[in-house]
Amino acid sequence: TMILMRCDDLYDMGKAVSVSIPRALDGHSGKAFFVREMHIAGSLAGVPAVPALHYFTGCREDLLFAVMEALPGSTLAIMFQRVVSGDLKPFSYLQASQISDALLE
Repeated sequence: TMILMRCDDLYDMGKAVSVSIPRALDGHSGKAFFVREMHIAGSLAGVPAVPALHYFTGCREDLLFAVMEALPGSTLAIMFQRVVSGDLKPFSYLQASQISDALLE
């Protein structure tokens, strides 16, 4: 899991960003999980309702973090829970296929 913080972008005043930091790295597997999550986020660029990845430290840095576009609303996990419970309409075929394609890369 990750810690998400909403911050102001110092380079683009008035714009909000989210900074993502892994909650616990748990050795190599935790680091690999976070890196994989950020690669998936990067590959989903342009998919509606998926935040754009602005900056990722990558594997060479001691401190892992990512800066992403801050979107209003809920996380994908919460959206899935709401779809399952019937509170939210299911994703369109286009949205589902774009997410699936990016996850399979």
